[in-house]
Amino acid sequence: MFDRYILTDACVNNNKPKDPPETNAYFRRNYCVQELRWAIEHFIQIQPVIRVEDKQNIGNIISQAPVDLKFLADIDFIHLDRSDKDYFDLGVTKIHRVIDKDRDIFFTEEMIQKYKESQKLLKESNQDRDSDEDSDPNSKKHSEFLIFHKNTVEELEKKLEDSEKLRDKEKERRIELNKKHFETKKNELSKQMISIERKSMGILHIQDSSSETKKPTRLRRKSSYK
Repeated sequence: MFDRYILTDACVNNNKPKDPPETNAYFRRNYCVQELRWAIEHFIQIQPVIRVEDKQNIGNIISQAPVDLKFLADIDFIHLDRSDKDYFDLGVTKIHRVIDKDRDIFFTEEMIQKYKESQKLLKESNQDRDSDEDSDPNSKKHSEFLIFHKNTVEELEKKLEDSEKLRDKEKERRIELNKKHFETKKNELSKQMISIERKSMGILHIQDSSSETKKPTRLRRKSSYK
């Protein structure tokens, strides 16, 4: 499995242009951060992608990341240039190359260790947060909502997986039905051909028999004497 994330610095939200640009930065959005953590929890390959406008701001973007996600700076970023079709296509090609690579190429011993260290740092951070939540009910509600969101996402993913399995089974069933239908038609056609051949042989046999039994007609010559 593979996940790619477009990391952005402060930017304008075209749907809500009045929002402060800094609130739209990737690591300022709680659910974006949570999705990254779920990917790390399940050892899913992550590929950071940035806009060409943010190419010089990678350091600033990573500085906004929580401590457990700062290791993402060690992964090569791929930038997309939407102002130039050729460069944009090149960026997409690079992403496809990463997707097509074997999972083991990404998950070296070093990367596995970084994922584990990230999980450890998050656990420590959560323990500190839990101690604060006892005195902050709003923080507790937010954590509960995040858990609910995670469970909802996992439930939807499970339904999608089940749906894909059902689709594959239906596809296999239809293939088998088509095979059976083809074999049935093939057998029917074969029987028809045999029947036609037999009828043909029967007609020929009758014709041959009639030609053998038929005697030639002898012409009688008229006598010239009276």
